[in-house]
Amino acid sequence: MTHVRPMRPTAGTALTRAAAALTVDAAFRERAAAHPARIALVQDERRISYAELQDRVDRLCLGLLRLGVQRGDRIAVLSENRFEYVEVLLAAAHIGAIVACQNWRLSAAELEHCLRLVAPRVVLLKVRVDPNDADAISSFLAQARKALSQQGTKSINVVLTREEDSE
Repeated sequence: MTHVRPMRPTAGTALTRAAAALTVDAAFRERAAAHPARIALVQDERRISYAELQDRVDRLCLGLLRLGVQRGDRIAVLSENRFEYVEVLLAAAHIGAIVACQNWRLSAAELEHCLRLVAPRVVLLKVRVDPNDADAISSFLAQARKALSQQGTKSINVVLTREEDSE
């Protein structure tokens, strides 16, 4: 019986080079350029086109860069599933940052542990409480700062969003 080895592309083949060049960012931007008016995302009654999504992603990239996010940095996200998750993933892909999704169902101690492990440059969160509830927001920020200060992080940027901010 003859052993048959599957053909594998070598590092120098055109197929390998083409596959290595395709990134999430490149694939998204190629799709947005080819079909700007097509619907990219649907959430309930809300729909946005590829052109709108690219605009939002580009603005988020600028905001993250202004907060000091660089290639290899981590961005923690604490939120339910929503449009903005896709925007954060695409913006991070463009910058070369890493998105570390946190489970909003975690207890304070569990979240503190996860943030300590991740050591994010920025924490993005969707406020589940009234955005004017200073006590609830302060509590979360205190937990996040405590976890990160134990990691040696000097400061943390937190961006709060409200439901009406995403419309």
